[in-house]
Amino acid sequence: MMRVIDLLALLQDQPKNATIHCRDAAQQYNLTQFELRTEVEQEQLIFIGTTAKNPLHLWEFQLLLRQKDLWQRYVYIETPAGIQPIFGFTRKHQQLFLN
Repeated sequence: MMRVIDLLALLQDQPKNATIHCRDAAQQYNLTQFELRTEVEQEQLIFIGTTAKNPLHLWEFQLLLRQKDLWQRYVYIETPAGIQPIFGFTRKHQQLFLN
């Protein structure tokens, strides 16, 4: 599983105006907010996938995650299909899809 600090390092060389998304088998979601949770003594940061809001740009996404107290949390995505850990991303034009 990936921690916030690892995700930030992975995204460092990507275009700053790229938008952040995720997808499941049925639909594409924008990542605009996150929740902090602790499950079985594991601190988690869970991004909430939504279709209702405009997606964040990478520079906005990075600003949200620059808080040192978040860096050691494990990163997940929540969509209607459920919660899944983030292991990386794919890039398509100016869109980054966390997966």
